[in-house]
Amino acid sequence: METFDYLIQRYRRELMLAGIFLAVIVGALIIKWYSDTITYDATLYVYSVPDRLTVSYDNVKNQGLSSKTKHPVKSGEYTFTFKADGFSEYSTKLSIKKGEQKILVFALTPQTEAARRESAKDKYREVYDGVGSKKANQGAAKLEQSAPLVNKLPYYSRWWYVITCKPYRTADRTQRLGVCIVTSDKNSKEQVDQAMNYLKKNDTNLDRYDLKINGYPYPTSKEMRENTLMPCGGSQPSWCYIYPEEH
Repeated sequence: METFDYLIQRYRRELMLAGIFLAVIVGALIIKWYSDTITYDATLYVYSVPDRLTVSYDNVKNQGLSSKTKHPVKSGEYTFTFKADGFSEYSTKLSIKKGEQKILVFALTPQTEAARRESAKDKYREVYDGVGSKKANQGAAKLEQSAPLVNKLPYYSRWWYVITCKPYRTADRTQRLGVCIVTSDKNSKEQVDQAMNYLKKNDTNLDRYDLKINGYPYPTSKEMRENTLMPCGGSQPSWCYIYPEEH
């Protein structure tokens, strides 16, 4: 009888230890779930050169990130540092609210020959357009009267943004303003229409600007009539235009 009681006590202790071990495992899984699904309660949408890099902020270190994809981040105010092999790092302070999507556009400076070859690829055209700002327009001060959008840009929406960028139509670029629309969904007519409506609300004469949509030039009324710019055709969106010599 004593032997049977001893066995019961022995297995009871083992069961208690197994229960404690199981509780620790479950607790760790709950903490990981909380960290993955609750702590990361905001979104960062990056347009970058190069398109694969790492980000560090707060206690997050060297987390992998791809350009033109949604990346979950913690809400709050942090300094984000982006790195890629062969490029100089880039740091910026961002304040992101819970549930907010923040759009960030930047190009790391290449430091090696391989990085220079990568950064020169055509796939980064719209990113370089996006990097432009009012400073890219040397005569921005002169344009304030003739280009009302100077003081309305940049403008960032949830899924698209509009910024100033390098003009491309005239030799004297100080007399013209470049405006670039960039959408998160390259085929979304709705996003393009929303961005165009924002521009038209602030200036009804968009012909005075060198407008690009996702890296493609957008024709003025005159260019539409004279077919100076041609639709990209095929499966490309309706807003896609190219110059005839680009065929």
